[in-house]
Amino acid sequence: MASRWGKTIPRFSVANATPGKVMEALRVQGCAIIERLIPEPRVTQISAELEPHVASRLLPADGADVMLREHADFMGNRTKRMLGVLAKSPTMSEMAAHPLVLGVADALLAPYCERIQLHIGMFRRLCPGEGMQPLHQDRHSVPAMELKPARGEPGYFPGAQWGVAALWALSDCTAQNGATRLIPGSHLRSDVNLDMTLKRTEAQEQEVGWTPSEEDCILATMPRGSVLLYPSATVHGASANQTESVRDVCLFAYSPAWVRQEENLFLTTPPKVAAKLPQVVQELLGYSLHGQVLGMVDVNGDMGDPQDLLKEFSPSTATFAKRAALPVLSRQTLSANAELLRSTCEHIGFFYLVDHGLEEKLLRAQNALRKFFLQPDEVKAKVGTSTSRVFPQHSRGWVANETLDPSRQGVLDLKESLEAWFQSGPKVGLERPEEEDPQKRPFRGPNNWPSELPELKEEFMAAVNALHELSLEVASALEVCLEVEPGTFVKKCDDPMVLCRGLHYYTPLGGDTPDEAALGCSAHTDYGLISLLHQTAKGLQVLHAEDNVWMDVDPLPGSLVVNLGDLMQRWTNGRFKSTVHRVLPPEPGQRRQCIGFFLDANFDAVIEPLPRCIPPGEASKYPAIQAGQHKLAKFKVQSGSELDDQSAEFFRRTVEAPKGASMGGA
Repeated sequence: MASRWGKTIPRFSVANATPGKVMEALRVQGCAIIERLIPEPRVTQISAELEPHVASRLLPADGADVMLREHADFMGNRTKRMLGVLAKSPTMSEMAAHPLVLGVADALLAPYCERIQLHIGMFRRLCPGEGMQPLHQDRHSVPAMELKPARGEPGYFPGAQWGVAALWALSDCTAQNGATRLIPGSHLRSDVNLDMTLKRTEAQEQEVGWTPSEEDCILATMPRGSVLLYPSATVHGASANQTESVRDVCLFAYSPAWVRQEENLFLTTPPKVAAKLPQVVQELLGYSLHGQVLGMVDVNGDMGDPQDLLKEFSPSTATFAKRAALPVLSRQTLSANAELLRSTCEHIGFFYLVDHGLEEKLLRAQNALRKFFLQPDEVKAKVGTSTSRVFPQHSRGWVANETLDPSRQGVLDLKESLEAWFQSGPKVGLERPEEEDPQKRPFRGPNNWPSELPELKEEFMAAVNALHELSLEVASALEVCLEVEPGTFVKKCDDPMVLCRGLHYYTPLGGDTPDEAALGCSAHTDYGLISLLHQTAKGLQVLHAEDNVWMDVDPLPGSLVVNLGDLMQRWTNGRFKSTVHRVLPPEPGQRRQCIGFFLDANFDAVIEPLPRCIPPGEASKYPAIQAGQHKLAKFKVQSGSELDDQSAEFFRRTVEAPKGASMGGA
């Protein structure tokens, strides 16, 4: 649908939305919609976190909020509004700091500042019977925005924007339940007059300015999980809710960091709360410096950065965990979302993958593994690593416990695992027969399966085959985002080394709470190319290398956690990151079980940094290496069986490990 000016609301899918395209839409039309940018399970989680706070709030007509009652014509009599949303729903950090939205806001506001900030974060619920909100602009919140020179005077510049709004749909926004109506192109007009009570002739209109009309409006209908973006000068307003259901949205507005925020975010999200949020969100809230001095605080008797002050609210900067706002990508649009995928791999190397279609197979495999881990140790020991003739011996069967950190030899992780390797071309679930001389063909040979649970092999291998296919799709998407020849990664994975681990984490015997030194899985990086993790409970943490802080990677329903390994980091000359991570043990009475899938290259594949990843005039950071020898060297160092210089060199990561963090992993 187009307005009478011929303007429309540009719409994007996750597959074709890039900051550049969306920015251009906002520049020309003054609005854009990105549909289903946040997946359905995440929207459900956010709504569940907010609902207890929303349910207890009264409508303006019934409450004691004088401000809302006095401005009922604008605020509405049947609209619930709520600030401090980031303190009430930690998951909303993923909306407030979504990389695509921040990229657009930063680009639009870049001419006016060196840093952007959150201006306000507000939840809004339009209840049945709410009327139409007057058309307006969002300039009113900052008085200076109204003090603009007249046309032709020095300093006048049409189209200047001082704020960007992101309106997230927590429920479907329809023509009947109150979808926002707006006027595309209105952001470019300097003569907007919003006194709509006056009727003017065309001649009077030219004198006093243009009065928006309902005839110019277009409804921004969108499904839940979508976001409507518009600059502060775009004329807009909510429509009436004519249904029997509520319409929920959340507004995050952004402004230059030197502007007085509309919401007092330091009170609604105080330091002790902000300290638990991702650093990017802390900085958006205002816990950061703008320029050299704006926003500085007193830290230990000296003028300092608010980020240093927040550290005082954490028990220990070495162990305190923030919640990681990892990007959420869809299997269906992975290659199409190349820009976000590339940025993610360059900065942290971890992301959630949804819409993967494997949940049923993975849950069946998890159930079969649960039955195995509940068996007595003497039953599990029948398929222990000591019974395997494969080399290395500890690569097959049940592992009662281990440590992935060679510096913690003698301090075992609080976990047990079932190790299964596959190396047989396109269908990795077909196992190789036993080798006559295992040491000549490492990692090849049959797995150890318990005769007491015949269904375990079938369910486990079905999951392995599906995960293998998915891992190759991820590899192909990485080729696309690096703009290298198709097959660059995949062709060297046609006879891969594939490990799939069933993992069970536990608390110490007797149910005692583990001490600070106890870990479910010690700090490490993964050895190979691509890792896929299906987790059922909290515990996974990734290390934010810059400030040496652990960040929680909580389970996202229906998702897999994807991360990159050391060999991929070498292959991309350090451009893509293999990030240190660990697992905390579960609390007493809780159970944490996971399936970890690890894709490596062919044993004989020679891996060397891609020319595209080597800056002109510079040498590569890594020499060529055979994938199999790289894997063996990592195993030897992990087990402590060979700590010679050559193995240590293989074990070294691209960047020096942060203090207190280990290197290496499966």
